Amino acid sequence: MKILVCTTSFQKITNGPTKFANFLYQKCQASSDLEVHVLTEDIPKEGIRLYKCHIGFLKKILPVAPVYRMIKYYAKSEDLNSIYNFDYIIYNNAIYGLIHAFFKNNVVGMINDYNNQKNISSGFVFSYSFLKKSIFKYFEKKAIKHSHLILTNSEFLTKELKCHYPKYTRKIKRLYKGIELKENLRKNNYHWRVEDVNSIKILFVKNDFITGGLRILAKSLAFINLHFTVTIAGPDLKFEEEIKSYFQSPNIELNFIGRQSQKQVFNHMATQHIFCVPSLQEALGVANLEALNIGIPVVSTDAGGIPEALGYGSCGFLCKVADAVSLSDALQACIYNFEERNRKVLNGFKHVKKFKAEFIINNLNSILNERV
Repeated sequence: MKILVCTTSFQKITNGPTKFANFLYQKCQASSDLEVHVLTEDIPKEGIRLYKCHIGFLKKILPVAPVYRMIKYYAKSEDLNSIYNFDYIIYNNAIYGLIHAFFKNNVVGMINDYNNQKNISSGFVFSYSFLKKSIFKYFEKKAIKHSHLILTNSEFLTKELKCHYPKYTRKIKRLYKGIELKENLRKNNYHWRVEDVNSIKILFVKNDFITGGLRILAKSLAFINLHFTVTIAGPDLKFEEEIKSYFQSPNIELNFIGRQSQKQVFNHMATQHIFCVPSLQEALGVANLEALNIGIPVVSTDAGGIPEALGYGSCGFLCKVADAVSLSDALQACIYNFEERNRKVLNGFKHVKKFKAEFIINNLNSILNERV
């Protein structure tokens, strides 16, 4: 089976969908039931089964930008299709495949978050954020209607979409994007006790630090009578002063390291005491799965698909969303309960195997071969 994956980002691996596109491309080059080609704007030059979609300056101007991208990807995809005759065209963001799906019946769209299903009535009607959300919500609805299939990244998101779009439940399928369970990764030494630690080292990794709940984390740590060193990876350096303003409590030392490669993030996971991204919303949370694989104790919220990623609490400590007191309690449970912490880490090593990236190819194959 030949497929073309259209993804706006490919070279810069900053999220689950980009990792998914990279994994498919790399693993299906040698031998596979899937022959995977990739179309992206995020490469300097083309390679084997790797093609560049040239996007101009209009890509940043609303409301033209999304339609402009749809046209560009559709045109380039059709040029490639005339050569390779793809069985399916998969869009990493279903919205950008809308025009393609309107004219062709072999377009598969991926929806990786539930931002567009959320209520958009709050805020000023003529604000930029309101306009952007309104446009994307409209396009998402149309993409779901016209696409052959819609792939989600969690059971939670699958249920959300089916609830919002009941007419199209049969075409909405869950496909875990998965993580690579590399055996040579350095593991975390989670057998520490609070009385032997001078400063509890907390790791926060998320580009969108506001949605990641960083302000809530700062408030929660101020409630705990211990010293903390918080390492923050992901946010751009231009946000350093704003982030520092969150952490005014004298018991917290800040280590702001900005953007990090995946390898660097894994190294930090192996050397910190707790991984904590108390997200306000999250469809699944691949970073939590990566933390489980390395063995760093995880504390997070019960937002969206996070409980699913953490075995509904069997593999990590869960708290209420946007609740600093609840997060403080969860952090203290992790810090002071040595036996429970170790048990959750061991459970995590087993649980994360169901998200093994090697399952993606067979699972995707099965979904594409199903009759909708």
